[in-house]
Amino acid sequence: MARGCYPEAAELPPHLRRSMLTERVELSRDYSWHREAVEEGRSLVELWRAEASECAVELAVAESLLARAYLEVGDLTQASTVAGRAMAVLLARQHPEWARCRMTLALAGEDPISKAADDSLRMVEATPFLSADEKRRSAAGLAGRASQTAA
Repeated sequence: MARGCYPEAAELPPHLRRSMLTERVELSRDYSWHREAVEEGRSLVELWRAEASECAVELAVAESLLARAYLEVGDLTQASTVAGRAMAVLLARQHPEWARCRMTLALAGEDPISKAADDSLRMVEATPFLSADEKRRSAAGLAGRASQTAA
């Protein structure tokens, strides 16, 4: 990975460290470096937990990302636990990331995948603050995840 291109995380202020870790988790997942994605995801969640201000949604979004990394590494128990915790926060706020948590739970074996996909698509469509393009991209991503099988 191009980790050598990144500055040392300790050198960055927390908000930039969180942004960098988010990108590193996504890149690790894209390149199928699942263990690295879990490690980076844990660090990201720890940074959000350390925040003094109320950041429940940001923490839940980070946990959703971590749950997907756990799923990809085959840790279905952790994926379910983390996704369920994040989903509760996100659903209460009608945040569209809820749909990804729902699919993670289904792919981890908690629910039928077809039902989770239908619920997730309905949630995305009903989200008033997503543009039509964002809804289309989210629906395409959810459809792709629905075709996956758990590790």
